[in-house]
Amino acid sequence: MRLGDFMAWDRRQLRDLEKRIEGMDKKAGRRAIRNAHKASVDVLNEKARDEINKQAFGPMGKRYKRGGGTVERVTKGGKEKHVMNFRRAAVKKSSWSTRSWFTSQGVVTRTWLNRKHYLLYIGHMWEGGFTPGKGTKYQGTRVGAINWRYGVARKGSEERMAIARMLKAMRAQLEQGRTLTPGELRNVVGNG
Repeated sequence: MRLGDFMAWDRRQLRDLEKRIEGMDKKAGRRAIRNAHKASVDVLNEKARDEINKQAFGPMGKRYKRGGGTVERVTKGGKEKHVMNFRRAAVKKSSWSTRSWFTSQGVVTRTWLNRKHYLLYIGHMWEGGFTPGKGTKYQGTRVGAINWRYGVARKGSEERMAIARMLKAMRAQLEQGRTLTPGELRNVVGNG
């Protein structure tokens, strides 16, 4: 037996359970499935936040007087935008969004850093590494890659654990006979 065989079996079991739940009551069933996926993915996001928290960065002191450590910018439309330190924003739970789609192959769930804070778009620079001021006379020393997000997700056992969490969350909802919120399901699935 290969690990891939177990993965295929887990995915098939997950798809069967999703069809069963959705078949009972389409609207409530889809909400139950979305909540199960969100609870499972939240564990993955938490691991990513822990990973970036472990990195040895310099201090994040207040560098600006206005906005409690943020800089205020005005957008084209005249709205104020707060520019927050990337690391401080990335470790906030409220900075992450999750969405699920129902397709003919099954349910697809995606999670990303939302645009609530202005500087979240530099996350890929930490993931892949970067050279400050590259190509200019102010070019600095290359900053090595930190696999803080996708590195966590690409670990061999992580997909299997994510599917196991989804299965556990959906079974808990079937046992209780009601749709549980993502917060309630998060307590059910734990950190595994």
